[in-house]
Amino acid sequence: WKFSRMSEYKDLWEKKISLWMTLGNPLGEPAVKKSLYDSNEPNDGMYPTNIINWINIRAVDDFVAHDGDIKDDFHQMLERNLIRSIIDEPEIYTFWVDEKGKCNPHKLYGYLNHPAVS
Repeated sequence: WKFSRMSEYKDLWEKKISLWMTLGNPLGEPAVKKSLYDSNEPNDGMYPTNIINWINIRAVDDFVAHDGDIKDDFHQMLERNLIRSIIDEPEIYTFWVDEKGKCNPHKLYGYLNHPAVS
């Protein structure tokens, strides 16, 4: 967010990220969304301007990504032409198990090992 808005990053304002992929992200949670940089700015000022396409992937039972659908939370980015696409992929199953045999669907290794991500 801040790279497309803050004056100290002005040299980066025109640079675009062609694909921003989020994995198990909590950005759909109201409390998290309110904590984002620029969340209190009016209109377009609350959204980044340097992302072209956004793909969001979440795992079944990922305890961090409760509200895993991002498109409905950030639809104004599409409506204001600040981004070309936001895609919420269908939920995936990750099977990461730690050394104690405990499953953690939010663990990055499980996401990176899944064909939908890799």
